Amino acid sequence: MVLALSACGMGQELPHSDSLNAATRLFFGSLGSQGAAQVLLREVPVMKPLAAPAPSTSPVTGRSPARAFFLSLLLPGLGERYCRAATRGWAFTAAEAGLWAAFAAFRVYGDWRTEDYRAYAAARAGVEPRGKSHRYFVDIGNYSDIEAYNAAMLRERNLPKVYPDSETYFWAWPSEVERVRYAHLRVGADKAYQRSVMVVGAIIANHLVSAVDAMWLAKRSNRPASQGDVEFGVDWRYSATDASLRVAATYRF
Repeated sequence: MVLALSACGMGQELPHSDSLNAATRLFFGSLGSQGAAQVLLREVPVMKPLAAPAPSTSPVTGRSPARAFFLSLLLPGLGERYCRAATRGWAFTAAEAGLWAAFAAFRVYGDWRTEDYRAYAAARAGVEPRGKSHRYFVDIGNYSDIEAYNAAMLRERNLPKVYPDSETYFWAWPSEVERVRYAHLRVGADKAYQRSVMVVGAIIANHLVSAVDAMWLAKRSNRPASQGDVEFGVDWRYSATDASLRVAATYRF
């Protein structure tokens, strides 16, 4: 509010401040001495400070949780980048690349070891590796020759596992040391393949975790702007007789 003083038809506006009382006394004193003035005291409205706009309750980005889920299910990290969480997204993508690199490394290593133990069996035990099952290569590593193996199967009355006594299935290790060496090569190849299968499981888990994480990010981004954030508010009240200032902090769940 502003107080306006008018004397002898000429208006003069004075700001309402702490010096208003002193200025008014001087003004009335001068008029009283002259005895020819009329004083009119009136209120003039002034512009109030503009209030801060209320926080928006509309979604911030409008990201689709379903789309974020399927994007990360397709490629881990893609859904996170769709939700503008680039650092998080690239972490999932880097993990995906590392897991695929590990898978390829285990498969290549397993193939190398497979070639090694088959060539070793052919050179040391007289094995014909072509057309043989994986079980055959396991069996030749557990018995010194085909006769010892077939005798063990006959004692167990396990006739379906007996190999024909022919050159196709023949093997005979010159020494126990070479048989153990072959078994070590064959087990190394099998472990590499088993680890590659474990990596596939980790790849699937990475896709699922990234998909759920991206969906959660999308849902969080679609909450009202004030939800989940600390909101500060200032309430300033001022009048001719009183002035107050109130500051509040609010956390919305």
